[in-house]
Amino acid sequence: MTSALPMWWHLNPAPFWSIGADYFRDVEPGEIVEITKEGIQTAHVVPRSPNQTSRLCVLEYVYFARPDSILGGQMVYTARMECGRQLAKQAPVEADVVTGVPESAIAAAFGFAEESGIPYTEVFSKNRYGKRIALIDDSIVRGTTIASIIRLLKEAGASEVHIRIASPPLHNPCNMGINIPTKEELIANTSNAEQLAKKLGADSLVYLTVENLTKSVTMHSKRDRKVYGHCTACFTGEYPAELEW
Repeated sequence: MTSALPMWWHLNPAPFWSIGADYFRDVEPGEIVEITKEGIQTAHVVPRSPNQTSRLCVLEYVYFARPDSILGGQMVYTARMECGRQLAKQAPVEADVVTGVPESAIAAAFGFAEESGIPYTEVFSKNRYGKRIALIDDSIVRGTTIASIIRLLKEAGASEVHIRIASPPLHNPCNMGINIPTKEELIANTSNAEQLAKKLGADSLVYLTVENLTKSVTMHSKRDRKVYGHCTACFTGEYPAELEW
């Protein structure tokens, strides 16, 4: 991060927008940046081949990062909106309104509404009676949160609730530092989409595909995809490296 004032380096640039800082570049994987009175020094403490592709956690785009953060050369909010657009193309639905589970699914819901032409509405604060609702969420882990939301909407008079998830089903724990439950705790390993819809009380449920998620998080980035990739192991089981622990 740079500005007219001294230079800052931070894993998440978003906190600096309010003080007029400008985006300079990302801190690279395995890189340490040291700032002293003498200047700035960088060191790569983890050996990497020049041809080795980095693997940014794709869940940063889906859920973890602030929407105004820049990751991999593009704003997270833009990537989330694109997930919604891709989801609307992949899994269209006949609905009266689109809404998102607050807060991380709102951008995807906006994208879904824009692509589908179905109006976006804050149904949690407005009349839902007789409405067919397309409910967008960023992901499903155990399913407890979205089940209570579906029940709330149905009790409030929604005639149909169709779930659209802006990421693929979570099948695997993370070995790289993200706290994802064991395989047995992940609901996608106990129910397919149709079974899960019935279990949750929804009228339908569709996940975004891995291909469409990858497309969404790279479409607006100018970075070389052969150099800067993404880890999708929690969805695919294909881990970028073997760990010794």
